[in-house]
Amino acid sequence: MLRRYVEFRMNKRSGVFKRISVAVLLMLLVIGLTGGIWLWDVPVAYADGYEGSEGGKDLPEAADVALDLTELELLVGDTQLLSVTVTPEGAGCPLITWATSDENVATVDEDGLVTAVGEGTAQISFTAGAFAGVCEVTVRSLFTVTLDRHAVTLTVSDKLKLRAAVNKGTVTLNWASSNEAVAKVSGDGVVTAKSPGEAVITVYAGLGVSDSCTVKVVPREISATSCYRVDRSRGYLLGPRVDTTVSEMVSNLNLDASLLRIDDENDDEETRGLVKTGMTVSLVVDGEERDKLTLRVLGDLDGDGRLGIYEYTRARVTLLGLGSMSDADKALLDLNGDGKLSITDYILIRLHILKLDIGWDGRDGFPDIQPSLSRVVPAGCDVVTISWNAVESAAGYEIYRSISPSGGYTLIASVGSDVLSYTDSNLDRDTTYYYKVCAFKHVGPVKLDTLHSEAGSVHVPGYTVYYQGDPRWGFSSSVRKSACVITAYAITINNMGIPCTPPDIYRSNGNQTPMNMTNLQRTFGVKAVCALPAGSPYLASFDGHKTRIKSPSANFEAAVREALALHPEGVILYFKKGSGAHAIVACKISDGKIYFSDPGRNRDYLVDFANTWCKIGHNMSYKHLVEMVALDRM
Repeated sequence: MLRRYVEFRMNKRSGVFKRISVAVLLMLLVIGLTGGIWLWDVPVAYADGYEGSEGGKDLPEAADVALDLTELELLVGDTQLLSVTVTPEGAGCPLITWATSDENVATVDEDGLVTAVGEGTAQISFTAGAFAGVCEVTVRSLFTVTLDRHAVTLTVSDKLKLRAAVNKGTVTLNWASSNEAVAKVSGDGVVTAKSPGEAVITVYAGLGVSDSCTVKVVPREISATSCYRVDRSRGYLLGPRVDTTVSEMVSNLNLDASLLRIDDENDDEETRGLVKTGMTVSLVVDGEERDKLTLRVLGDLDGDGRLGIYEYTRARVTLLGLGSMSDADKALLDLNGDGKLSITDYILIRLHILKLDIGWDGRDGFPDIQPSLSRVVPAGCDVVTISWNAVESAAGYEIYRSISPSGGYTLIASVGSDVLSYTDSNLDRDTTYYYKVCAFKHVGPVKLDTLHSEAGSVHVPGYTVYYQGDPRWGFSSSVRKSACVITAYAITINNMGIPCTPPDIYRSNGNQTPMNMTNLQRTFGVKAVCALPAGSPYLASFDGHKTRIKSPSANFEAAVREALALHPEGVILYFKKGSGAHAIVACKISDGKIYFSDPGRNRDYLVDFANTWCKIGHNMSYKHLVEMVALDRM
């Protein structure tokens, strides 16, 4: 038999107390006095029939200390003394310490006396040296209160009345919320949902008697992260793209997926599980549909969950102006998100159909960029120069030519990204040409072209020109017979030199040789044009007849070179000093040198810049240069 050790065993409900034998107590007192052992130094109380150590020997050590009860049920207000059994029999028991896991349910004192406080479950535990144990205590009330719901989901602003049932009598009920920012409760149990979150609503019916309901509050409407957009006016959910899974779409909605219902009427095997235009997503709370949106899937016009030939054809027809499309449908094909259906979207659709992932989403809008021509001008008798503005990120440019403004453009050249002009030569005279340019770049294996520029046009002249006729000036007979602009003539003014201008352009009048632009225009069909290009740093002004340059003595040579690049036929230079005047013509640039016809010094050959009349022995210099004139046929 195991000897049972009991600490003040009692039972208040029965009122019966077990008493320790007087004989045992007297025997213990004698042993204590004769052995020099104080009663209160003994570490434990003693059960009936306890026998001390024989012959004054020490008690054996305990091998185990265990609770007699591991489960216990009490009513609120009841008490129960817990006891332990020490093994082996007669062994000493270490000092016992008691504890409770929840004082609102049950308490325990230092003697192991348990008192039931309120409904619930608590663990009463003890430790005795190296030993420990737990008794689970369940406390019930003499009466109970029960709510009709213990868990509920509400949307913001919903109201719900919780009903509490008491099993006995009539009591006053008190209500409380664990988080009033989420859900509030009135004195009669009406719950108002305030904001998304979770709160516990508890009803109290006296000491230790209560019940609770967990209230989950969710948004009243479906909303999305920044990936998608909700159009409330039309009930649309916008933004999902083709090939997006339903689960991925739901993950971008600000709601628990368990509250959402997805309806897919076109659930074919190939696109099952993918979003589609026309699919609906609903917010369902407690079996009631609270909100519903229809998906508009980017790239899916017909609701089959694909970006395919149908979308490709509709985009092409719309871009060609052969058909119309609603703004809502155009928005579905705006794959690069620039707010319009464009050539970029058309290319993206085509790449998708071809299953070519080139790592380009079109957000830079490259194919929609339209380069602009800056100049289309003649550069010689049968030569035209085309210039354009740079396009950012272009790898190069393509130049197209046509003889009709309505089309039929042919690619004539492709140049690199650092080239912004092109010279087209060997053109037919008396013909108008039209030019366009586009930029291109490569993304992976695909070449992307921008839109073409607006067309620029230029007319190649078809008339005959006359040169100063001395063959020693270095002009071939073929050049003398035909060209496209007026070339190589000299004019004398105020009898300072001999007349050398071709007779069909200027007719000498004895020794009087006036240069009158109005007469030249009326008689010979020529006009003055600006000798320097627009924006030239050497251009001071042009009044319709004459070009004035800035600081002639400093800029003369550079200005003449620039003028000859624009007018290779030559320009007339006017010098003025007092009443004297003289004119010479810059004829050409050869081997980097400027050559002039200078009838005032030598009519037989061209002279270079270093040997001109103004440079050698004359009292006029280039600081006296006042005007520059270039002529062209009207």
